[in-house]
Amino acid sequence: DEEYADDEDEDETVVIEDFSQQTYQSPLNNFSVPIPVDPQQGGRIQSQEGVVGFSDDIGTLLRIDYYPFPLEQLEELESLGQEEYLQTILVDKYVPQAIFANVPEASVEYTEYLENTLRGAYYVLIDMPKGSTISKQENNGTAIRLDAYRGLLTFISGEFLYIVSSQHSFL
Repeated sequence: DEEYADDEDEDETVVIEDFSQQTYQSPLNNFSVPIPVDPQQGGRIQSQEGVVGFSDDIGTLLRIDYYPFPLEQLEELESLGQEEYLQTILVDKYVPQAIFANVPEASVEYTEYLENTLRGAYYVLIDMPKGSTISKQENNGTAIRLDAYRGLLTFISGEFLYIVSSQHSFL
C-alpha cells in the first residue's frame, strides 16, 4: 500500500520566496502552473518531493500531490476500471491519511466521477470543521482554526497520478 503525505508532514520543505517567475515548474518537469498567490498577501510556495503547496495570509490554499504511476498499477486500474480505481486512491487511501488523521471531524460531503474531465477524474468535497490551514485570534488571545471546505481532484496524466486540492476557509 502506498503512503500519502499528510498536511502536517513538513520535513525537507523548501519555501520558495522568489516570485519573479509567474509560473511554477515542478522539479521533475512533469507540470507547470501559474502561481496563484501574491507575495504582497503573504504568498508562499512550499515544495518537497512529490508535493507543492501555494498558500497566503488570506486563506488561499492550492496543493498538488504527484506520484509516479508505476506500470504495475496499470493492471489494477484496468481490472477495477478508472472510476473505481481513482475513487479507491482518493476516498479510501488519501483522504483518511491526509485529512481525517489531522481533522477527525472532517466528513466527505460530495463525490463525483468526471468522465469527460482530464480523460477521467474523481472529485471529492470535504467539510473540515476547524480544519483550515489558517487561524483567527480569539479575544482571550488563543488562536482557533477556521472552518474550511476542501475540494480534491485526482487524475492520471502521462506517467503520474495527481491529487490537486483547493481550500476555502470561512468564519
